[in-house]
Amino acid sequence: MKEFSFSTASLRVRGTIPGSDFRTSSMVTETTRTFGFFTRAVMRGAQAAAVRIAPERSRGRARPRRWRVLIIDEVRIPACSDISLRDRISTIIGLSRDVVKDVSVLRRSVDARKGKRPSFVYRVAVTLSDPALEERARGRGVRRVEGLPESWAIPDVSPGRPDIPVGIVGTGPAGLFAALVLLERGVPVVLFEMGKPVEERVRDVADFWRRGILREESNVQFGEGGAGTFSDGKLTTRIKAREREFVLSLFEKFAGREGLRVEAKPHVGTNRLRTFLLNARREIEERGGKFLFSSTVTDLTVEGGRVKSVRTSRGETVDVSALVVAPGNGARKTFSLLASRGIPLQPKPFAVGVRVEHPQDLIDRIQYGSFAGCGCLPPADYTVSVRTGAGDLYSFCMCPGGFVLLCPTGEGEVVVNGMSPSGRRTGFANSGFVIQVHPPPGSPWDYGIRFQESLERKAYSIAGETFALPASRVTDFVSGRPPRGELPPGRWAGPERVAVDLSPIFPPEMAEGLREGLSRVGKVLKGFVTEDATVYAVESRTSSPVRIVRGKDYASPAAENLYPAGEGAGYAGGITSSAVDGVRVAVAILRKFGG
Repeated sequence: MKEFSFSTASLRVRGTIPGSDFRTSSMVTETTRTFGFFTRAVMRGAQAAAVRIAPERSRGRARPRRWRVLIIDEVRIPACSDISLRDRISTIIGLSRDVVKDVSVLRRSVDARKGKRPSFVYRVAVTLSDPALEERARGRGVRRVEGLPESWAIPDVSPGRPDIPVGIVGTGPAGLFAALVLLERGVPVVLFEMGKPVEERVRDVADFWRRGILREESNVQFGEGGAGTFSDGKLTTRIKAREREFVLSLFEKFAGREGLRVEAKPHVGTNRLRTFLLNARREIEERGGKFLFSSTVTDLTVEGGRVKSVRTSRGETVDVSALVVAPGNGARKTFSLLASRGIPLQPKPFAVGVRVEHPQDLIDRIQYGSFAGCGCLPPADYTVSVRTGAGDLYSFCMCPGGFVLLCPTGEGEVVVNGMSPSGRRTGFANSGFVIQVHPPPGSPWDYGIRFQESLERKAYSIAGETFALPASRVTDFVSGRPPRGELPPGRWAGPERVAVDLSPIFPPEMAEGLREGLSRVGKVLKGFVTEDATVYAVESRTSSPVRIVRGKDYASPAAENLYPAGEGAGYAGGITSSAVDGVRVAVAILRKFGG
């Protein structure tokens, strides 16, 4: 009997392996498919273990049965029950719990659909104490596999070590992950960030929320980490990308938050995102990367269809071998600079609307019914979409246990958003409710920016031409009447709230669509339209209204070594998809360098 232990990106298998023909190849490879500097030692240990087992094949014994893993796609456990995961698995496969040797969770979610008791739903990998029992395991959704698919890996491209670094504009998810991938293959990078390091940025933001003193290059949206630094830290994404697990593995590592890869709705919270940034910066700097903070890119030198150098607000000129442009979706100066240098941009659809706040226990009752308050259930969230005469109204960036934020980037404008700490314990939930805006055919590239600015200036004016959160009771807003009395309690970050009529902020058709849509949401989520709920405006920075044009090789058609990346460039929507896009852009650069 041999003792064998190894970990995969999703699965942990430990225990005694009978016999000698344990097929480790695909599962051992799984261990290495994150960053090399995280896993090389693990790979060496796993390979050594496989080598020690292998020699027994030549001792004349009969070839033993292969050790396999059972995958059970759906294991349901009712909330607030005493049923253990192991007991439920035993019932599903029809075997004693004593033969269930090891259980690893591959996926975990909460099912709180109406009319049903809330349940925890698991996808699990199971090993049995005796492989002979595998054929007897029965049950819906039970499969037998000899290993898990290999995870995504950085392509084995060796471009050498260029003398001139790759420049990266922006230190949001796309920029940081592009840097990490390039450095892993020995390519030097320099990151240009108009804002400050996160520890300084946090102080500037706190000062703004207390006293209304705005620093236009260091605020809720600009600075290390981008706008996501002050958010719920959602890592969910709709894209089906193999790189997703790679990205989440680094968030687990740098944010100190294990289990993200198995969560159906992973999130780290604004506080853990700051930890992630500090550790990611340390990793990049230790591997030779350079950060230039408070360094707005003010000019590009483009010659012969290539970017040669960039100039910064600090007066520096930096030569670059390639330039990754990964701005935030509010980086209007960067967009104008690119347009002035002949880099093609185009308008794209975007969404604007309001943010609605409720007591968290109300949302829990709506979603969990009589099980609200059960200590085993997380603070409830929701996702909802309804039709209106102005287009679909849908929830955006729902923040359980969070704050509503005042987050402008310039004088004379008001913008709102939401964020949650990792514990989600503020007692209030908030979510954006937005309607998509489609630029008319033939619109200039900055159509969406001008549309956003018009709403943001109106919100500032309605707030009394000061940095305050314009707000109203949901019942007043839906009814189309001016606010009555004091605003309901809430959790918000900003100098003050002011009770005002929000409808004049929006074009009449959109205002009517928002009122109609929220009323319809109240029919889907019973109790949503209540005197205890508050609506804030204006939610205008949901996504970039601009796309920096690129081809299938990820490069701009006007400069073969300029690579737009991430949400601000128009190619992602959220932290994870932006990080994935940064990874893909870095791989494209590696392949270009590698010939």
